[in-house]
Amino acid sequence: MAKKITYDKAFYRSLLLKSVPFKQGDRTLDDATATAVLLLSAKYTKQTESFNALIADAVKALKEKDEKYKDFDKKAQEFADMERIEAQIAEHDKWTEGQKDADGNDIPRPAMPSDEQVKRAKELRERADREAFYVAYADLKQAEIDLRMKHAADEVDEPTGLTSAELQGILRCIGTDGTITLAVAHPMTGKYEWSKRGFLELLAECFC
Repeated sequence: MAKKITYDKAFYRSLLLKSVPFKQGDRTLDDATATAVLLLSAKYTKQTESFNALIADAVKALKEKDEKYKDFDKKAQEFADMERIEAQIAEHDKWTEGQKDADGNDIPRPAMPSDEQVKRAKELRERADREAFYVAYADLKQAEIDLRMKHAADEVDEPTGLTSAELQGILRCIGTDGTITLAVAHPMTGKYEWSKRGFLELLAECFC
């Protein structure tokens, strides 16, 4: 019977695998080990994609069920357009002559949206359902967070891990001296800079 792993751990391990360097200084990960890491990473990526699809379906069902989310996607696009136009207006208005970029070149004044766009943004700003939409938007975002927290503990089959020979291949590539910057924070310290030995121990714990 296949061992199980939670979605939460699958996300963590997926990022951990993406942190394995294929080149470190003048050392390169051997082809067999690199292939094993890529294949295992792909399996965990499928699990994270499965989780995201599960959440997307749950959010979609919620929008279809609750009347306050009626035409939600259409309104979201409309009010996003409003915010984009207003941001362009603000950039145009706050520009001052003589502004320069990091290389010392003059920054041209940002273009002003068309009269039609400005009118459209004003109409959307004054629309009666705008405030209700933003309340619904905040509620939906919180509902999505709650769904993610709830389903993070759901279990899926744990992919087959790395062999000791493959872990040895990673060791030969990165060595044990010094530190390595990873794509996922340490579960205890919250830091991204780990000792190489600590990283290898974590790989062994998670995948061997």
